[in-house]
Amino acid sequence: MSENLLNRRLNLFKLAVETETDLDLIRAISFHGIPEKGNYRPIIWKLLLNYLPPKRKDWESELRKNREFYWKFKKEVIKPSLIETFQLMYYSESSYCFEEDEDVEKMKKEMDTQEFEKEKKDRQLLFEVYKDVARTRTGMYFFRAHENNEGYEQEKESFRKKKSLQRSTSSKQKQMKKKKKKKKEKIKKIKNKNNEEKKEGEKKIQKQNIINDEEKNEKDQEKNKKLKENETETETETETKKDKEKEKEKGESVKEKKENEKEIEKETEKETEKEKETETETKTETKKEKEKEKEKEKEKEIEKETEKEKVIEKEKKKENENEKEKEKEKEKEKVISKEKDQKNTKKIPNRVLNLCELLYLYAKFNPGIGYVQGMNEILATIYYIFATDKSEEKKNVEPDSFFCFNNIMCEISNFFCMGIDNTSEGINASMTKIDLTLKQIDRDLWKYLRKLQILPHYFCFRWVSLLFSQEFTMPDLVRLWDTLLSDPNRFQFVTYVSVAMIICVKDQIIDSEYSAALSLLQNYPKLISIDEILFKAIDISTKLKKK
Repeated sequence: MSENLLNRRLNLFKLAVETETDLDLIRAISFHGIPEKGNYRPIIWKLLLNYLPPKRKDWESELRKNREFYWKFKKEVIKPSLIETFQLMYYSESSYCFEEDEDVEKMKKEMDTQEFEKEKKDRQLLFEVYKDVARTRTGMYFFRAHENNEGYEQEKESFRKKKSLQRSTSSKQKQMKKKKKKKKEKIKKIKNKNNEEKKEGEKKIQKQNIINDEEKNEKDQEKNKKLKENETETETETETKKDKEKEKEKGESVKEKKENEKEIEKETEKETEKEKETETETKTETKKEKEKEKEKEKEKEIEKETEKEKVIEKEKKKENENEKEKEKEKEKEKVISKEKDQKNTKKIPNRVLNLCELLYLYAKFNPGIGYVQGMNEILATIYYIFATDKSEEKKNVEPDSFFCFNNIMCEISNFFCMGIDNTSEGINASMTKIDLTLKQIDRDLWKYLRKLQILPHYFCFRWVSLLFSQEFTMPDLVRLWDTLLSDPNRFQFVTYVSVAMIICVKDQIIDSEYSAALSLLQNYPKLISIDEILFKAIDISTKLKKK
């Protein structure tokens, strides 16, 4: 745009705003876009959304009245506990649960059942609002930063660390539990094995003792037999000797008797020697058996000592592992305590909080409609325009955004009421208008979409209900809204813009099958300029007027 043309347009806006306002003139010049220079957009949007009265002299009183009402209404509805809940949701990263809230038990004690149920519904509403606000324009730094745009990066890093820490702690805790279970199972198995080994060892020892006892008994029996045999032999020998002696006494002399006695003495000595030898043999055998038993007992003691040493080593290892785990847990607790301290010092970004509060107040102000997903996108666009207005005080951003949002929702609230969907004023009627308009403007494209069985309901529903808030970047969306808000027929131009958007991607649709064509329309390409779409939409409106 040339400087001369821009200056002319700026002069027109100056005349339209600073003198007695002419809404027809404002609509006519704003339809083709409001220039950034001059900062006229916030005032013109307030006029087009019927927030400011047509007469300039009434502006001040009307604004004062509305702003005072807003702050009173906010004080009545939004309590400090709700702001704390927003804060809790912000730091819990959308994982808030009412049943897990710390204040639930206190509320049950202090409140009646009706009051408790009301508080529960309010907090659930807060959570629904916050979930959508948290997803609003995530790519824009404006909605994530504080008013002074400071400290957001540090906060972002701390949140990332916290998220990774939470995931790591949860996974580590699970791993620790699994390890503990495995260790317990291993210890049980080892204990069972040791018990089994002990039992087997005891059985073996018992068997060996039985065998040893049997062997001893057998040996004793053999010894007794030998002794008896020796005794019988000695008795027989003595008897025979006596008989001989008697015979010798009869037929021999005294000398012979003496010699016989000597022989007898020698034989008796030999027998005593034999007996002594047998006794020594028995003693040596008993000693050997005792020595064997002692050796077995020593071996048992050594085995017990080794087992004790193994158990002590295992216990030491367990103690070391437990100490390490305790140290890790202490470190985690320190990190968590530091984060809690940081939480107490940090606050939810004011712009996020403002959007949440405004949507919550709207739901309370309009209980028949309440809050519906998607309202956050419409409010964000209005709030952005007023929050970036340097000529207005910051305290006025909230009330101005609230009333302008309320006024625009009065006009498009039918899109958010399921009960009116199938009526002439519902969202389905808008879908049929788009379908019929496309049929009139480009019959070939309409036929191809019908062949693919792709209806406007599949992709235009979001376009129309949210006034294209999710399809374009903020600068392009603001330019588009200049035209939509300036439409004298009030959002009839939405139909033409929707048809223009479909026609602008005609070549890509015709070259695609069902899934590719539908994904293209549901995720509209950002490369197509808003000026091209608006130019096509204006061309469609002129063609239809001629017909």
